[in-house]
Amino acid sequence: MRGRLVFAVAVIVAAQVGLASTAAAHAVLVSSNPSDGQVLASAPAAVNLGFSEAVDPSATRLELVDARGRHLVVGGVRASRTTHVVAILPRLPDQTYRLTWQTVSADDRHQTSGVLVFRVGTGAAPSFSEPRDRWPSIREATLRWLELILTGGLVGGLVLSALAARPASRPTGSAELRGRVLGLAAVSGALAAVAAPLLAVDRAGGPTRLWSLMDTPFGRRSAAVEGAILALVAIALAGRRRRVTRTGIGAAAAALGVLAVATAELGHGATSVPRTLLEASHLLAAYLWFGVVLLLPAVTLVGTRHPGRRARLRRELPSLLVSFGAVAGPAVGWLIVSGLLLTGDSASTVDALATSVFGRLLFVKLALAGIAGLLGLRMRRRVRSVDPRVTPRGLAAEAAVLLAALAAVGALVSSAPAQGLRWQPGTVLTGSTEVAGEQSGLVESLVITPNVAGRDFVEVHVFNSRRPAPSAVSGVRIALSGPAGERFVAPATRTAEGAWSTPVGVIDRAGRWSVRVQVERSGSAPVTATYAWRVAGHVGGPARELISTARVAPIMGGLAGGAAVLAVGAGLLGLARARRRAGAAASSAGRAPTGADRRSLVSHGH
Repeated sequence: MRGRLVFAVAVIVAAQVGLASTAAAHAVLVSSNPSDGQVLASAPAAVNLGFSEAVDPSATRLELVDARGRHLVVGGVRASRTTHVVAILPRLPDQTYRLTWQTVSADDRHQTSGVLVFRVGTGAAPSFSEPRDRWPSIREATLRWLELILTGGLVGGLVLSALAARPASRPTGSAELRGRVLGLAAVSGALAAVAAPLLAVDRAGGPTRLWSLMDTPFGRRSAAVEGAILALVAIALAGRRRRVTRTGIGAAAAALGVLAVATAELGHGATSVPRTLLEASHLLAAYLWFGVVLLLPAVTLVGTRHPGRRARLRRELPSLLVSFGAVAGPAVGWLIVSGLLLTGDSASTVDALATSVFGRLLFVKLALAGIAGLLGLRMRRRVRSVDPRVTPRGLAAEAAVLLAALAAVGALVSSAPAQGLRWQPGTVLTGSTEVAGEQSGLVESLVITPNVAGRDFVEVHVFNSRRPAPSAVSGVRIALSGPAGERFVAPATRTAEGAWSTPVGVIDRAGRWSVRVQVERSGSAPVTATYAWRVAGHVGGPARELISTARVAPIMGGLAGGAAVLAVGAGLLGLARARRRAGAAASSAGRAPTGADRRSLVSHGH
């Protein structure tokens, strides 16, 4: 019987995964012609954009702007293949152009945008600003948050009811507790069945648009999520009326699998079957943990005014929480491992992760989840103490932090992956006019002309302020350092009394430069002074390294491997400790430990 149930669940999940072979959460630009930053000898007749997944040509917008800020007309946008978009360009004179694109994924309706900068003809490298990373829609993030909370409450109620039915967690009032838990789960699921369609309508762009998309992967996955939620609600209601059978457990497992896979396909996953399964398992582990934690405060509040019921609840909850610890431990461990792997797949570089909206939301989520985990460990120590105590305040505190963490998750799933800015924001910088200073009795003034990107002259005027002059100026050396690490060092030529000059061709961009002047004196040590200088022009261009341009995926893969080793080691250590305690308990009773003894101790977390 058990084998048939496992086979049925596997078939249902595999069928759902089969729909995900070409889906992804955001249409990421993977190729373009012309490419970003390219300098072309002749003007292109068309632009070709290649994306990581199919896009909707009718929802694709292109905007072409020249170096003077004039908007140029782009021809009709059409799809040459499911993942490629082609648009006809007007005749382009020699100068720099910025092409801003915006499109919508055909599968899940996520919107993405970006910019390409290219130049026609020889000249300076393109220097345009790239659009800032956008924060996700508040409406979509809120609807995702509500769906996560309500669906988690449904799953958590089913898990709690299953734990309450175990022999190790079966005090006198367990039937009443199970009924209460399943009732709350059904209510939470009914609300989730309303939140899920609202989220689908919002992502589709309205009810009419959603109806027209029902025969697309997005529509089918949204329907699968709704059907799985309704099936779990029906199972929860049936569990209140009669004892749950193996068939009911198998049906619940199948519905959970469909829910997790379909939700993963509508999120950041589904670029491949392994990615879909990874994100689905991550989601299931999250439901198992936060669903129970969110539901427990409601269990302690609903129907507990009667003194007898409150007393029974106080007796039941500690043993129930100990049993939940055997589920929560592996779930949290897999959350950490799978979360690291998913982060490596969603972020390109360390700089992209550190500077993007996705990265900021991820850090907030991790911080809040860490606090919730610490509160959970505190509760674990309390229920394992000699006098186990479960306070509604402690449960509510952990649930409140998790609610905040889930708000960050809702915004995180609604945001674009951390691909990073390839172009720094552009501004017009006013150049310096003259800088001056006095060092060791020398008065210096510095001017760079014409003070624009290109060939310039550095002029330095040096005079002794002391009388009589301690020593004559015998030479001047100039060193320049640019914003991108450019270096130039050369001696200056004397052009007049106290005036020194040298031509430089290293100033290839506007921005903040550093000029070091070294004055050599006969019979005395040289005097060195450094001055800050601004070269006028448009500041912008290829993004430079802030922290590191190293790829995130290998780093996260290594961390995930280490976390997996630690989690397995902790599990084996706990199992060995449980066996030792089972042996000690059996020895004190004068008999050998049985499998039931070991299972009882493990289920109680000893």
